[in-house]
Amino acid sequence: MSADSLNRLGVDLFLRGDFDGARLHYLAALRIDPGFLPAMANLAVVLGHQNQLKPAVVLLRKILNAAPNDGNQLGNLGNILMRLERYDEAREILERVVELMPDSPSSWYNLALLRLREGHPQEALSCMDRVEALGGSGHRITNDRAHVLFAIGEDLHSALELYEARWESMIHLPPWDFHIREWKGEDLRDKTILLHAEQGYGDSIMTARFAQDLASRGAHVVLCLPHDLCYLFATQDWPKVSVLNMDELNPERAKNFDFHSPMYGAMRWLRIEQDLIDPRPYLVAPPIVGPRVVTPGSFNIGICWASGARGGEYDWRRRVSPLDLWLSIAELPGVQLHSLQKGPDEGDIVSLGAEAIILDETPSFRSWADTAAFIAQLDLVVTVDTAVGHLAGAMGKSVWMLSQYNHCWRWWNIHEGSGRPWYSTMEIIRQKSPGDWAGQLLQVRERLRMRDGNVRSLAA
Repeated sequence: MSADSLNRLGVDLFLRGDFDGARLHYLAALRIDPGFLPAMANLAVVLGHQNQLKPAVVLLRKILNAAPNDGNQLGNLGNILMRLERYDEAREILERVVELMPDSPSSWYNLALLRLREGHPQEALSCMDRVEALGGSGHRITNDRAHVLFAIGEDLHSALELYEARWESMIHLPPWDFHIREWKGEDLRDKTILLHAEQGYGDSIMTARFAQDLASRGAHVVLCLPHDLCYLFATQDWPKVSVLNMDELNPERAKNFDFHSPMYGAMRWLRIEQDLIDPRPYLVAPPIVGPRVVTPGSFNIGICWASGARGGEYDWRRRVSPLDLWLSIAELPGVQLHSLQKGPDEGDIVSLGAEAIILDETPSFRSWADTAAFIAQLDLVVTVDTAVGHLAGAMGKSVWMLSQYNHCWRWWNIHEGSGRPWYSTMEIIRQKSPGDWAGQLLQVRERLRMRDGNVRSLAA
């Protein structure tokens, strides 16, 4: 079989979602003809989907050695470099692509994504305008334009309207199966509305606050949440708000609801803008069950060094800081570190040999209610941008969030080091350059060291 035939079979497998099969066929084509550029380019695409980005860069550079003005492959290389947070290299390449292909919507689209990740949303919006002027369309472009508007933060209603495009690619949610009418701003007096989680734990914690806004309009609100969040929210004293485990939603229960709304949909129809977001704490930890007591006489800091793994292509977006960089904080007099890390990275403590330095009670945590009860005992939480930070902020706990250089759209006051308007007690430490976790943790250490000259005084 020829290299071309193997490559074509690989393309067919790729289009059917069989990335491993496609990869094997591209490799087989390259064994027959090591210089066969189409198979090399297609293999680079598969590696990108499988988050093996550095080999993809090498393959694309080999292609460009042979065809230096291939705008499509330059665009692919720029995108991979952007995902690797090598923004200066990516910018040089993507600006060259725009020069080579000025009438291509994808050229301007890729540049828009880069400018957004570099923290320049107004420039990203100008690029998005060019995309649309050149005829670019589709749910991905609409969704990313929504994120640009979110990052600008001046017209959330327009951003949320465009954000409806998310349903073209998001995981299916059970509430849509039961044909409940979606709420779009109708009168809620004496109505029952199902307000349901739609994304990760952090988004759910952040946006569940709007249940109280719906209740203030006269509705009975049923918060429909993943089971791990249910007990935490069921213990809150929120009038006219109750909680339902999403796993227990069924056709019979669905008959009880006049409306349903995903949480960001509720934001849209409540016409939430920045000045309507109340930064005050809104969650109270449930009572502690058992003798889970932090170290007396110490300044107890809860730490979370990695965001959750979603699996698949988007795991390259995970925020993961090397745990060994956190150890210098524990050297400060009076400091005791406690793990708040759950999931695949919780084993890092043992792998590092740090069991005596970072105390870990998380194996006994059954749900987010246990995490909240433990956080309530701490003096401070230091975390990457993940759900732990949202929980601590919602509780009014002092929390220092370590934000990546490419920060999330919702942190509109990041340049002031503040988590407002979402959380009044959150301070944000942003990376000064991509991937500089060491610099952030040095700032954490220095902030702690400088407080009254000795951290022990904080625990008094």
